[in-house]
Amino acid sequence: MRKIWIGVLLLALGILMAWRAEAQVRAIGLGEAFVAVADDASAVRRNPAGIPLLQRQEYAFSYSDLFGIGLKNSVLAGVLPIGDNHAVGFDYLHRGLDDGELSWKRDVVTLSYGYRIHNTVSLGMSAKYVLMEPGLDGRSMGKASGFGMDVGVLVSPMRRLQLGLNVHDVTGTSVRHDSDVSEEVLPRGVVGGIAFEPLDGWLVGMDVDDRVHLGSEYWILDNLALRGGMQRDLDGSTSWIYSIGGSVRYRFAQLDYAFQTHPFLTATHQFSMSLFYHPAFVTIKDAVLRERPLFRSLYRYYEDREMVDVVLRNSAHEALPVTVSIDVPTMTETPYEETCVLPAQTTKTISFPIAFSDTLLVSKTSGYDNFVQPTVRVSYLKEGTRKAQTKKLESVYVLGRGKISWDVSEKIAAFITTEDPAVAQFARGIVERYGEMLETRFHRSNIGKAMVVFDALGAYGIRYNPDKRTPYVGIAEDKSVLDDVKYPAELLEQKIGDCDDAVVLYAALLENLGIDTAVLDVFAPEAGHIYLMFDSGWNPVSVSDYFTSESEYVLWENRIWIPVETTMLGASFTAAWRNGAQEYHRRKAEGMLREIAVRDASAVYRPGRVKRMAVNLPEREMVEGLLSEDAAMFEQRIERIALSQALSLESAEGCYWAGAYYLRIHRLDKALEMMDRALEKTPDFADALNAKGVILTRKGNVEEALTFCQEALRLHPQDAGFRMNIALIYYLQNKRTEAIREYERALELDPSQEGVFEFIKGKAVEEK
Repeated sequence: MRKIWIGVLLLALGILMAWRAEAQVRAIGLGEAFVAVADDASAVRRNPAGIPLLQRQEYAFSYSDLFGIGLKNSVLAGVLPIGDNHAVGFDYLHRGLDDGELSWKRDVVTLSYGYRIHNTVSLGMSAKYVLMEPGLDGRSMGKASGFGMDVGVLVSPMRRLQLGLNVHDVTGTSVRHDSDVSEEVLPRGVVGGIAFEPLDGWLVGMDVDDRVHLGSEYWILDNLALRGGMQRDLDGSTSWIYSIGGSVRYRFAQLDYAFQTHPFLTATHQFSMSLFYHPAFVTIKDAVLRERPLFRSLYRYYEDREMVDVVLRNSAHEALPVTVSIDVPTMTETPYEETCVLPAQTTKTISFPIAFSDTLLVSKTSGYDNFVQPTVRVSYLKEGTRKAQTKKLESVYVLGRGKISWDVSEKIAAFITTEDPAVAQFARGIVERYGEMLETRFHRSNIGKAMVVFDALGAYGIRYNPDKRTPYVGIAEDKSVLDDVKYPAELLEQKIGDCDDAVVLYAALLENLGIDTAVLDVFAPEAGHIYLMFDSGWNPVSVSDYFTSESEYVLWENRIWIPVETTMLGASFTAAWRNGAQEYHRRKAEGMLREIAVRDASAVYRPGRVKRMAVNLPEREMVEGLLSEDAAMFEQRIERIALSQALSLESAEGCYWAGAYYLRIHRLDKALEMMDRALEKTPDFADALNAKGVILTRKGNVEEALTFCQEALRLHPQDAGFRMNIALIYYLQNKRTEAIREYERALELDPSQEGVFEFIKGKAVEEK
């Protein structure tokens, strides 16, 4: 009789097992439509492919008395991530019945592993151990145990949609009794499902095995959930089974409730508790500074470059707006922030520059070197609470404002503070002081301004002195050595500097005057050097008007440049020019020199704001002592070139050609002198008469100029050029009718003159 009762009991338990009440409470509330959801600890048994997507530790426990018949059901489950794409899980199910005489229990221990292959695909598998034991009068009636295996897959083909498949008991799970009899207790089954999120917080799902399962869930403010579900056999042999439920979540804990009906037995109330260990939904996986060490002098360069790489992981099931900030002690007054949106359950690298305070180079501590530890912080809003995580980066050396390494020579541009008020005060003050001389002798050319500035620096007391600690001649071969460079205002104040200091100062002054400069980097072994050349502003077509030899200048980028040896401050500009040109051509022939355009380098290595300093211009007598020597030597140079073009000043033609040369280079007084000498020798020299008229026109004496041009035209009435000059003079006298008349006559004589002074005709027509 007892064997009969035991058999009946086991049969009843088998029927109860068929109702799949093994699912945890949340899944029950969803009508067990969970294989494509699989987003909590119950995924260990429902679909192990879901556990790597949790990205959190979760532990859940549930206990219930199923259907009011004394059938105790308890579940303990947990999930542990092991990296971004891997996770392991466990599940322990205990179900048992004991009426004091008959008893029965079944324990199932499940271990799972899940791997996310891609953001859209993950796989999982579980191994389980099953132990069954009936009892009578408190004594075991024999045990049966066996092993089984489940496999699952999750695919997310698009945002808000997920497909799931779980094959449980892949080969059928059998147990072996003590009597050595085996029987299959859990046959193989396949469950397919789909889950869709129409709106944030609203989930609907459907599973299909030998039943159809439907469920829906809605979260309110991430803290309260309502759910409902229904299921029924596909063959319609049973009526619908309904379930409803809900959840309350607070911080790291969640309480779930489900109410489920049964076709024959009473309904069951079920509860479960889940605990989450999730320090942050967004975690900092890694963070690095690209530049090491950091130079204060290059802070504006850092602002234009992606300086920081932060690897962030968002384990939440929704995209999260985050704020990432970095604090670099002694370099940032307040942390620099960037904002972005992290897609759901992804790892993303955020790269951004750092904007530093514009007072970085003028603070009291800006001259010191520091060893600091930057900090990255990420903050975001989740579940109505502002959450944050920080990470200390590897310590970095921050170097004072004057430090630089020569691994990239273009970095010197960061010290060329063209807009520094001290630089502007010195450069423009000197040019303004000698403005008349620059106009008459140099036609305000670049070479005249460069000469005045160079001599003024020498008179001011700027002198070259090699840096005994880090001389450029030694460090040019070792790019890792740190060097000290003075900003222009600092050198103006201290007056003693290395070759790089002199280059920085001279380049800043010339650039402030609108003169393009280029740094000349000599990298010869044991002869490293750095100096400067500037754009002469002269057209390469007219090179013979200014130079007697190709060794005196540099033709670079289709412009004529003047090299200057800046270590010779205090000597004459002419000597510095001569030495600079010789050095350039020698090192260029050796392949040991490269040109660095300051304007291009400054666009990358932008100079920052430095401390304001007041400067005084050097005494006139001291400047003019150097300047008079250079001006005289330049005058001799011009005279030699003029003589070489005239061949001889003994003839009228020779004087004319010398005067024509002076006119081309805008030396009007000398040009006028030569034309007068030519006319003394040949009074009816028409070309000289016309040229004198042109010179007088440029000097503003148009009345007198007209008489000379008219005399030239009288001698050669068919010369279109003479008439064109007369037309211009009439135009300058506001005699528009006469101007257009002469202009049109000139075109009749020589149509090729069309367009030379087209503005004359246009103005005259407009006046009419």
